[in-house]
Amino acid sequence: MGWDLNYCVLIGRLTRDPELRYTPNGDAVCNFSIANNKGNKDEDVSFFNLVAWNKVADVVSKYLKKGRKVCVEGNLRQRRWEDANGQKRSIVEVYVNQLHFVDSNPNVDNADVDKGNDNAYQKPGVTNKGGNENFSMPSDNNEDDIIPY
Repeated sequence: MGWDLNYCVLIGRLTRDPELRYTPNGDAVCNFSIANNKGNKDEDVSFFNLVAWNKVADVVSKYLKKGRKVCVEGNLRQRRWEDANGQKRSIVEVYVNQLHFVDSNPNVDNADVDKGNDNAYQKPGVTNKGGNENFSMPSDNNEDDIIPY
């Protein structure tokens, strides 16, 4: 039997601040969305809903705000449900497996980030793969670390 491929890479700016919540099991889940502009015209903009879990969710909620530019890697998932009126609904979301900060080192408002320490905030590459959480901090002197291709 053949295999199917479900993989996407998107670069865009957050359209709103991330929303962090926790499942009854204590897993972090963060919902956010990005706008992806294909060109210089406003009509070339696409909007994508994203979901991050566990370590990626924590990093998204801590460091990302509306307007930040990010690169996300993940897969598409469709959720289906029935609303209060009995209508069937569905939504396709990107489940984020990997996250890269694309824009320059921002002014971070979080009090727990030591602004006097150059290593306190860098462009992290954050991954969640198969439940194995990995948090890596690439050095700032190699800009290729944040380019997904």
